[in-house]
Amino acid sequence: MGKIDINTLNFQSIRFYENGSEVSSRFDIENDKSIRYVQSAESELSLSLYSLIASLIIYKAQGKIASSKALEYYRQYFLSIRGDDSLSPLLSNEKNKALNAISAFFEGREKVLLANFLAYFFPLVLVKVSTNNGAIDKKIFQSLNKKKEVIFNQASLYIRSLYHGLLASDVKPDLFKLDNQHLDKPYFIYDHTYFIPTDRDAFNEKAFKHVIEDAMDDCSLSLKDCNSIAVLYLLRAYVAAISL
Repeated sequence: MGKIDINTLNFQSIRFYENGSEVSSRFDIENDKSIRYVQSAESELSLSLYSLIASLIIYKAQGKIASSKALEYYRQYFLSIRGDDSLSPLLSNEKNKALNAISAFFEGREKVLLANFLAYFFPLVLVKVSTNNGAIDKKIFQSLNKKKEVIFNQASLYIRSLYHGLLASDVKPDLFKLDNQHLDKPYFIYDHTYFIPTDRDAFNEKAFKHVIEDAMDDCSLSLKDCNSIAVLYLLRAYVAAISL
């Protein structure tokens, strides 16, 4: 499946799920308005943290071989993060701490909590989100740094939504396909379904279309074997699935 014409989808066939069980439609049928979404730096940072941690969980569930490969994916991702020259020693130290925590988590050498990973990943992703044309935007950097606790809470909520929306059901880890080259993107494939986690409150048809369209433009995964799309609402732990 490549890029598709959203207007060809049968939106009457959407099925909503909560905690793995089908529920009635969650769409607001009285309101079909939607404006084009512009992602904020805060949302980008929260989703990036969520994506990095969610991928860790899935890689570990896939076993030792997948985990070993994943450690190198994270190493390459961290190497891609570059800030001002003055930050190089600090960034190098933060990258090493994050990689050591990932290795310990994969190998089961010590208990690494969600809060630990949020703390390890935050300074690295903060630099990436705040960097524009090779230089850190100090205004964005300082603003996001002040919102750290809010961002941590958002990312933690998103992880819980992933559990309640999908992982708590009888899933098979080997059926997950992640974007190894873009670990901070939230998209993944499970079995033959393309999952689009979103922090948008997109509960009408137009907003739902926009979520899918934007994800299609942003996704680097091969979707040729997918036969359905599922939007995972990270703010409410609902899943809305539609066949192709």
